[in-house]
Parts: sequence; C-alpha cells; structure tokens
Amino acid sequence: MPERKVAISHWLADLHKEDRLYSGDKPISDFLLDQLTKLESHRPLFAELAKEGEVVFRIGWFSDSNYSAEVLSAETLKKCGDLGVDLELNFYGPGNAK
Repeated sequence: MPERKVAISHWLADLHKEDRLYSGDKPISDFLLDQLTKLESHRPLFAELAKEGEVVFRIGWFSDSNYSAEVLSAETLKKCGDLGVDLELNFYGPGNAK
C-alpha cells in the first residue's frame, strides 16, 4: 500500500437533490436506509478506507425549532454497522448559520 500523502482527507456527496427533505414527507431513517442500500456495493472500499481512518455518514439536520426528534430504526443502524459506516448527526436549530 502506498504511503499516505496527507494526514486528513475527506470526500463529500450531496445525496439529496432538492434544497430540503422534510421528515413529514420521508422520515430520516427511511432516507438513510435508501442511501445505505445504494452504498452496499462499495463495502470493500469502506473496509479498505477504515484501515487508515474513519468512514462516516455525516448528516446535517436543520430545524426551525430548538426541539426536533426522529427515530433511527434498528434496520438503518444495522445497515450502518454491516457496512462499517459510522453515523454522525449534526443538529442546527434557530440561531445557527444555515
């Protein structure tokens, strides 16, 4: 394996084509499960990347109130575990920069 050229690197993909996804239209757990299912074919890549660092599914969660709740289903969490993908939820309420 070649020596790493940088200490920290990341890759970003915008998985939702519209500006916003409303939980009333599609629960976040369902959205995540759909995306994780699409990523299953990349399991070997995630395993290789995890040898040197973290593989994280990072979600920005924006709300118009200081309280927002959603359930992440066991199926969704299991899919993350099966793929070796950590899940990070970043909550942004009123007063946070959007």
